[in-house]
Amino acid sequence: MPAPIASEQSVDPLTELLEQVRQASGGRLLALHTDLARSPAGLSAYLGLRRAGSDYGTLTPMVRAAIMLTVGVADDGAYSQAIATSSRSTLG
Repeated sequence: MPAPIASEQSVDPLTELLEQVRQASGGRLLALHTDLARSPAGLSAYLGLRRAGSDYGTLTPMVRAAIMLTVGVADDGAYSQAIATSSRSTLG
């Protein structure tokens, strides 16, 4: 029996999740996203948390970026500081 032929409309669920994360992150994937992609459930949970923060959060994007930067400085996290700085620069 021959293998079924994949439809052009069929999309790998992980690819779809990564695209949703890319759209939610300003068109780019971060190292965190590719690490989370090892577990589609983890990536889906992350995306759900981002959506909840976006839908129900009351902090402005500028304040969120400032908090991220402050936490990055407090824990001496070069990666998180770089991400927060990048987020801040795209906000103006």
